[in-house]
Amino acid sequence: MRASHLSPKHISTLYLKNPQRLNVVITGSTKGFGKALASEYYANGANVIIHSRHAYNVANVYNELYSNKEDNLLYGIAADVSNAQDVKFMLDSIQEKMPVIDLWINNAGICTYEKQPFLELEDTNVNTIVSTNMLGVMYCCAYVMPVMESQSNGGHIINVIGAGSNGKSTDGYSVYGSTNSGIMQFTKTLTKETTDSKVGIHILSLEMVQMDLIMSNVENDPKLREVIDIMCENPPVVSHDIVKKINKEVLIPNTHHTIIKVFDSCKLIRKIIAYYLRKIFGIY
Repeated sequence: MRASHLSPKHISTLYLKNPQRLNVVITGSTKGFGKALASEYYANGANVIIHSRHAYNVANVYNELYSNKEDNLLYGIAADVSNAQDVKFMLDSIQEKMPVIDLWINNAGICTYEKQPFLELEDTNVNTIVSTNMLGVMYCCAYVMPVMESQSNGGHIINVIGAGSNGKSTDGYSVYGSTNSGIMQFTKTLTKETTDSKVGIHILSLEMVQMDLIMSNVENDPKLREVIDIMCENPPVVSHDIVKKINKEVLIPNTHHTIIKVFDSCKLIRKIIAYYLRKIFGIY
């Protein structure tokens, strides 16, 4: 696949108009949580780079989000993060539009959307999942970190993880779950190896978010449907809270490693109580 960039309607000097504006890159940001996060950042005045492997997805989301603002940038780029040359191209193109990258969020990831035992998976599916989810994060970190290191204020990278990151089994999604576990281990190791770096390396756990992987199976699994109704939030709701958490926990001086979770235990307990109150008493 050949990487490409899509020129929006105005991009030339937007960064220079307000050099204090946050510059954010989000891989895999044309659907689900990534799209919701890009929308949230853009609506709140950040300069945002949206990304997908597919140029038409980038174009569609760009046209949907773009709002003729004169004060912040929205830019789209298509590239395959599992390909090192594509990642280099993507970074070069981004640097032409953003002299400084403050925040890079590695959200791109894929899975099989139907539960399948590992021994029934095609080789191509295994290769695609591992290369996109694992190599994509590694390549982006490898090429973005030196750029951020050269910036006067450094920068921050957030690696997004989902089910399996805690080491527990993910029946029917063995390869997807193993990549999340691997990303967690890789991020912790990279953090240890770069303790003197100006680049913060962080984890964002999305285990309690309504992801495409989960939602594709709810119709045939009543128990899963109930768990989702109790515990999971939809991406737009989560993205609003996550931006606040990133501002509070990540984008502060001398922060090198943070694990951001969608829910703390108190919020989860409140959701469980609220669900059963609604179910028993019809309270909404």
